[in-house]
Amino acid sequence: SVQLLATIAVRLGGVSSSSAFLNSTAASLPPSPSFEASAISITINALWFTSLVLSLAAALFGMLVKQWCKEYLKWNLAFASARENVLIRQTRFEARQWWKVPFFAPALPALLEIALVLFLGGMVFFMWSLQSTVAIVLTVVIGIVLAAALSVTILPIFCRYCPYRSLTAL
Repeated sequence: SVQLLATIAVRLGGVSSSSAFLNSTAASLPPSPSFEASAISITINALWFTSLVLSLAAALFGMLVKQWCKEYLKWNLAFASARENVLIRQTRFEARQWWKVPFFAPALPALLEIALVLFLGGMVFFMWSLQSTVAIVLTVVIGIVLAAALSVTILPIFCRYCPYRSLTAL
C-alpha cells in the first residue's frame, strides 16, 4: 500500500495539462525490493495452517464416523424378518471390522491433540518474535498444560486402573 500511494503521489505531481488531454511525464519510481518473509514467520504460518487443516480434518472425519455409526445401527428393519435383520447386522459388523472403523474413530481425538500442540507451538514462536515477557508467561502456561496432558495420556500405561484412561492411550 505504501508503494501504491507513492506511485499515485508521483503521478499526480508529474501531471501537466495540455490543450485537450492530460499528459503524464513523471519518471517511474524505482522498483521496490522484493518481499521475503523471515524464517520465524514461515515457521509460525506453517504451524498454524497445519493446525487448522488437522482441526478441520478431525471435524470432517468426526462427522463421517458419526454418519457411519448411525448407518451401522440401522440394521433392525421393521419390514424384514428376524433372520434378515441378523444377517444385515452381521454383514455390517464384518464390514466395519474390515474397514477398521473401530481404529479410525479413536484416532480423531489424537488428530485434534496434534493440531492443538502445533497451534500452541506457533503461538509460542509468535510471542517470542514480539515480546519476551509475555512469551515467557505463555511458554510456562503452555508447558504446564502440555505436561499435564502428556502425563494423563501416559499414566494409564503404567497404572492399570488409572481413571484417566482415554481411547488414545489404549
